[in-house]
Amino acid sequence: APRLVVDWPPPALWPLVKLGALLGLAYVSGLALHIAFTGGTFLGEILSGCILGPRVWDIVPHTEMLILLGNLAKFIMVFERGLQVNPALLLKVGGPAIGLYMVL
Repeated sequence: APRLVVDWPPPALWPLVKLGALLGLAYVSGLALHIAFTGGTFLGEILSGCILGPRVWDIVPHTEMLILLGNLAKFIMVFERGLQVNPALLLKVGGPAIGLYMVL
């Protein structure tokens, strides 16, 4: 009987497969670090991006779109963390904390 050979995924879908691998690994590693250290999930997501990125395994390409999305994510993360800062508490702890608050 003849065998049907199918190349899957087609070459046009490889960028989506790689992006899916990045997002899946980021989600799983973020949850693993959250469970292990009871902290935020963003550290695992950043680490998986470093591992799958062009510096280590080069699975996810270094494209302008991913750079733009990464910068947007950093902006949103810093903005969200800034919303959680309590200025009244910073005034209680003194000058060094206010200086650090102004720098960050």
